[in-house]
Amino acid sequence: MRAGAPVREGLAEWVPIPGARNAHLCTFINKPSLVTSNAFVLRTPFEIVVIDPGASEEQKDRINQILTELVSRRPRPVLVLLTHCHHDHSCHAGSIEAAGGMVKRMAHIVAVEALHRRDPTLTVAELYPGAQICNARFDFCVFDPGALSLDRWIDFGTGVRLLMKRDAAETADGKSLARQAVQLGTGDELQFYHTPGHSPDHIAIRMGRHLWLGDLPFAANPGLAGLAGWDAAALVRSIENMIWLIDTCNIDICHTGHGRSLKAEAMREVLKRVHRECSSLGEIQRVDSHRVAMLRAHALDLLNVATDLFTVIAGRMLSTAHRLKLLEEAVYAERLAAAMDIDGIEVALAELRKFCESFRTDRLPELSVVLKCAQVMQRLEQALVAAGELAGAALTARATRLLGDFFNAVRGLQITSTVESMDANELANSVIQTLRARPALGDAAHIIGESEEAFSRALARRLAFVDILRNVRVELVPLDAPAMTMADSQRVADVLMDAVELIAASGSKRISLRTVCDGKFIQIEIHTPDASLRSAIDERRLGLYRRSLAVGGSALAAANDQVITVRLGEVR
Repeated sequence: MRAGAPVREGLAEWVPIPGARNAHLCTFINKPSLVTSNAFVLRTPFEIVVIDPGASEEQKDRINQILTELVSRRPRPVLVLLTHCHHDHSCHAGSIEAAGGMVKRMAHIVAVEALHRRDPTLTVAELYPGAQICNARFDFCVFDPGALSLDRWIDFGTGVRLLMKRDAAETADGKSLARQAVQLGTGDELQFYHTPGHSPDHIAIRMGRHLWLGDLPFAANPGLAGLAGWDAAALVRSIENMIWLIDTCNIDICHTGHGRSLKAEAMREVLKRVHRECSSLGEIQRVDSHRVAMLRAHALDLLNVATDLFTVIAGRMLSTAHRLKLLEEAVYAERLAAAMDIDGIEVALAELRKFCESFRTDRLPELSVVLKCAQVMQRLEQALVAAGELAGAALTARATRLLGDFFNAVRGLQITSTVESMDANELANSVIQTLRARPALGDAAHIIGESEEAFSRALARRLAFVDILRNVRVELVPLDAPAMTMADSQRVADVLMDAVELIAASGSKRISLRTVCDGKFIQIEIHTPDASLRSAIDERRLGLYRRSLAVGGSALAAANDQVITVRLGEVR
């Protein structure tokens, strides 16, 4: 049998840990989610170690079955370790059992204190509906300031003792990296490194050429950056230390709290990317239950809009490719069709809708919806890049800004806004002109002479254009005087264009944009006498309008069957 090959023994499959004496590993890898973390069971002839039991009942039961089997064959103590105290890692730390009761628990001192006081913030249990915080006794702490200079014995009370040692490693830049270690019965060490940033109690664990990194590889992800205790500067330093550890300590495999384990080379690149992302984030807002509830509402609203936008873009792309083939531009048509993974994105949207439906009945954390939406939004963002100018410059720009707002909100960044002096009459007129604008072909002779590619691209632009207002009479009813005020003109224009398109698509033949002054504020109203605005624009869409306008200092003042009123700033 080759070195490192898995061995099936009883209820579990074990893999030898290179660099350690007679140590084997059993992994519990879950589909990435916030519901539960991965879990790991290490065994030697003298002890068993469980890392991050997680929050899954099924996973906890399987671990206990394996422990019972192991201890029945050879009695030995069990040490339960946490990389950090977040609920999805720590929930079942008190539910791990073994025959004979030789179970002790260990975590960073900050984690132990947070669990002892049942802290819903630091454990992020506040983000989980009905979460029960682990209340088990933790027998030992790592990186306890009162005992950092001492070697200590971990006494299981059965004549079995493990030595905990404290030392330090010197990193590439000459700084000291605090390290503690438990000496196992085989003579190997289970080493701990303090790696704050994702949370203040986060630790990495090393045995032989295996390294457990917990949630460090995801710590800069949207929705996770900003959790209680998140610290950008500390995370950057922790990432640097772990890259140094991988490079200098002959690490083969890196295990993570969620998703599959990676070879050291691949993990090094992941950590470098996290380092870049974290270094560019700066100050972000904390992710708490109130913020997550807001993000969830925003995510579901944006999903509704994004689905509509993508349907329009995909329809234009497919229609354009078909018409190009009819005009004997088959090569460019095939390239166009291949540019977007339309089927793949439609599947992703369908899965997201199904996920959101299950969310309404299952007790999933609200942050799950936010992160699931973020994954799909990233695919839509890629589709927009692929569609490029064929989707229409105004449509693409509007969709890109919506996605940008969403990602900034999820990342905890301030949503950007540019409030400036503007003329509401000019803005309303530019909205109408933009919606009617046809793509310019330019000088046909010049394009044909330039290249076949340029001609095909220009032709595709013209074929892709859809005049949604072709059969709609749209008029501007401006104020007699300049309607000067302060507002974010781009956000107002995005809302107006989206609303006009939806009204036109619902069958209205007459739409008017009117600028009015109520004595203090400048307003732009959308009127239609022959259709119901509320049947064309649902409450979810209106909610998105409200949030977008509020960022720019404006407001959706009213919406009824025939009028939508956008209130800008005061008259200037």
